Amino acid sequence: AFENSRMTSKVRTRVEALVASVNEVERERELVALGVATPEARAAVIEPMRVVARGIATKREVVGEAMGGVLPYVFIVFCFLGALYPAADLGAGEKERGTLETLLLAPVSRSSLVLGKFLVLFTTGTVSALLGTASLGVWLASQGSGEGKPLGAVMSSIGVGDLASIACLLVPLAAVIASLLLSLSIFARSFKEAQAYAGPLNLLLLLPAFVAMLPGATLDWRWAMVPISNVALGIKEAVKGSLDPAMFALILASSFVLAGAALLFCERWFRRETVLFRR
Repeated sequence: AFENSRMTSKVRTRVEALVASVNEVERERELVALGVATPEARAAVIEPMRVVARGIATKREVVGEAMGGVLPYVFIVFCFLGALYPAADLGAGEKERGTLETLLLAPVSRSSLVLGKFLVLFTTGTVSALLGTASLGVWLASQGSGEGKPLGAVMSSIGVGDLASIACLLVPLAAVIASLLLSLSIFARSFKEAQAYAGPLNLLLLLPAFVAMLPGATLDWRWAMVPISNVALGIKEAVKGSLDPAMFALILASSFVLAGAALLFCERWFRRETVLFRR
C-alpha cells in the first residue's frame, strides 16, 4: 500500500523496478538449477511462442498511406492561393477601380463575362497547384534517393497513368475553388473585404480534405459521393496505386456536377444588380 493521492509519487515505479530485478535473478537461478543453461534454451522456456510481424503491403502502399493524405491538402492550398488574388481583383477590384460599369455596358453577355473570369481563375489555380506539387515531388524524390531510403523508389514508381488520374481529379476541384472565389469577390465591396471572406472559405475547403489523413479512412462508395473528401481520398489511392476505375469515374462524375453547380450559381449571382452594386 502507498499514498497514491500525490501525482509526483514514485513509490510504485521504484517498487516495480525492484521486484522486476529480483524476479529476473530468481528466474535465472531456477533455470540454471533445471539445467537450462544456454540463452537459446532459456528464451524457448520463457517465451515458447513468438509473434513475427510480416507486412504484405508493398513499399509504395505503405508510403502512399502515410503521405498520400497530405497531397490533397497541398493541392487545395496551392490551388486556392493561385486563384485568390486574381479573383479578388476580377470582382471587387473592378468595383474599386470603377471599371465594372464599363464592362457591363460592353456588347457581351454576362454569361460570357463570368465564363471569361472563371477561366482565368481556373487556369491560375490549376497551374499553381501543378507547379507546387511538382516541386514538392522533385524534392521528395531527391531526399528519398539512396540506399535505405525507399521514398525515392516509391516516387519513381508513380507512373504516367497515376499522374493523369491525379490531374483529372484536380480539374473539378480547381473549378469549384475558382467558382466560389469569384462568387465571393463579386459579392465583396472592396479588395480587402474579398480577402476577408476568403479565409473562412479556405477553412471550409480544407476540413473535408483532412479526411484523407485520418487513420483508417478508405475510399468506398459512400465517400466517393462526398464533395472534396472524395477527391482527397482518390488522390491518396492514386499515390498508393490502388485507385479503382469505378470509384475514379464516380468521383469525377460527382465532382463535375458540383463544379457545374458552383459555376451556375456564380453566373446567376453575377446577374443580380443588388450583388454587383452592393453598398
